[in-house]
Amino acid sequence: MRRTIPTVIVGASTLWREGLIRILKPAGFHLVGSKQSMREVELEQFPESDSCLLIIECDDSAQSLIAHITAVKKRVPLVRIALLGHHWVTSEIAAAFQAGANAYFTEATASDEFVNAIGLIMSGHQAILPIELASSPSDTEQESQSPRVYFSKPLESDQGAPGEPVLHLSPRETSVLRCLARGASNKLIARDLQISEATVKVHVKAILRQIGVANRTQAAIWAMTNTALTAEYPEIPKLAPT
Repeated sequence: MRRTIPTVIVGASTLWREGLIRILKPAGFHLVGSKQSMREVELEQFPESDSCLLIIECDDSAQSLIAHITAVKKRVPLVRIALLGHHWVTSEIAAAFQAGANAYFTEATASDEFVNAIGLIMSGHQAILPIELASSPSDTEQESQSPRVYFSKPLESDQGAPGEPVLHLSPRETSVLRCLARGASNKLIARDLQISEATVKVHVKAILRQIGVANRTQAAIWAMTNTALTAEYPEIPKLAPT
């Protein structure tokens, strides 16, 4: 018999919460809590020795919600957290991932994509973002056949601990990644590193391939939320809740 996954849903609307569990129940998710706000969530509802799911509707108070995410992850390390957002900015999303969130969805996400993506984070994928969220006018290199749901699983080292990032970036690629994390354009990167824009594009493509992301915006979020990378290269900004 397939194991059901304990699930807690947090959102202001009762209709919204009931709709989500109707979508998730056929996929093996079992509702153990339905609350209007994180203040009402009881951590005892989550099993401490097994995986579980927490889905939160994002409100305007990003800083407060990120603090709640930090507290939940500290008390229940195996919980997987999915956020359904409306208009959070990139820095708030990055801070939420730093705090322990595993997925961020927009209102445009279709129900089948949502269920599939939730299944991915429950099976070990660490970061899930809709492609439309991470796209920007500067992401001209993105291929048209890219899936609408972006996900990335950390590489595993043969010698290191599971999930520990393994980087094979050259010193030049690392410099370019630092610039991407600061939001620099190809033109500005070329000027700062004294290389051509064509060379910058080559390095950006190599970086995207090696860290497993689809575009430069996702690379910036990856760099800012990767604690191992920011510890090794302090020049890469590590976002904090705003």
